[in-house]
Amino acid sequence: RNVPNVDATKSLFRSLVSLGDLARYVETCTAEASAAAAATKETSPSAMVAAHARCDYRRAEQYYVQALALCPGQGSPHNQLAVLSTYSGDPLSAAYRYVVCMRAPKPFTTAPDNLKALLGHATSKGAAMAKRDNGASSEQASVQRSRIRQRLLVLMGSLVAGRGENPLGGGPLGSFDADMIALRADFQKLMGD
Repeated sequence: RNVPNVDATKSLFRSLVSLGDLARYVETCTAEASAAAAATKETSPSAMVAAHARCDYRRAEQYYVQALALCPGQGSPHNQLAVLSTYSGDPLSAAYRYVVCMRAPKPFTTAPDNLKALLGHATSKGAAMAKRDNGASSEQASVQRSRIRQRLLVLMGSLVAGRGENPLGGGPLGSFDADMIALRADFQKLMGD
């Protein structure tokens, strides 16, 4: 029987994403990862990062990248790469991947919910950082970079949800202009201006 190329490409694409998922599950289910997850007894993103720190997700990432190369208009590989970014503690890359996934010609259906959850956590963490810092005058560069990443995520959340709206509902995120001014000030501090 002669199978059209389109069907073969779709099948190969689905197989690559599934192989990526399987590779990710194998790493997640290793004894070390299970022990680390059991030891934390937490569900926060930072606990999740700690639980996944011992896992090597390079094979899963390779499958997702191959799937993306085969069908660049599909959003699902971006969604899966975003998940891997959250595992590695890189919320900025995860947010970028979720947005690309949502903007793809064939977006992954849960990407908006995943982005909202990520940005919701970033917003609450950003608010906690602002309360904690409360105008501290001298900061280490790594702390400053972390604050900048956090502000970028909050701004992204504001842009995705609409100016000044909280993507999770509830109160406003704040003024976009004020957040941009604060971000610029953080950049200037980091650069020593």
